[in-house]
Amino acid sequence: MRLDLQRSNVNCRSPSVQLLPFGPPRSANSRAAAAAACVHKSQRIRTSPPMPSTYNARRVQGFLFAHHDHRRRMRNFPLSASKDINKLPDIDVKKVFQSYGGAAYRVHDATVSLASSHRHRFRIYGYSKATCDVNQALLRIAPHLPWKGELAVFRLGEIVPYHASPMISSVIVNKAIRMFMASVATSIDSNTP
Repeated sequence: MRLDLQRSNVNCRSPSVQLLPFGPPRSANSRAAAAAACVHKSQRIRTSPPMPSTYNARRVQGFLFAHHDHRRRMRNFPLSASKDINKLPDIDVKKVFQSYGGAAYRVHDATVSLASSHRHRFRIYGYSKATCDVNQALLRIAPHLPWKGELAVFRLGEIVPYHASPMISSVIVNKAIRMFMASVATSIDSNTP
């Protein structure tokens, strides 16, 4: 394939050189159209991001406490938009849990807020099954609550539903996990959903 280099007054990609596909040289009208297209592209780039209610991300990052790991791992999870704009988008954790053998179990989920603040809010999903081994990563967080299953933790945002990268102090995340594990253990012991 051959590309022609030609000097141009159009500052689309390079100030002095424009790449043209093989073919006849451009006329003045086509240069004006190219300049208009460049302006249109730059205006598109500068537009503001979509509002949170219409945010349509396909994946979200969260912490996964899997069976075979001795610590938490950052993992991408599939995200599906909710029809109700006042509800958080659903995260399909079963696909990730399924890859570790957890799809057949009932998944518990809860929103955990620390210190009655919107600053530290988490959405936590997890399953526990008596036939599973004790999760060593979670045993380090809560030795008094041996968790036989896996957990996924997502940090909630104030403007967007979920933080793109849930980087936060492990002390805060561990406190939220202990609250979730205690709540689920109480729920399982009392046979409440």
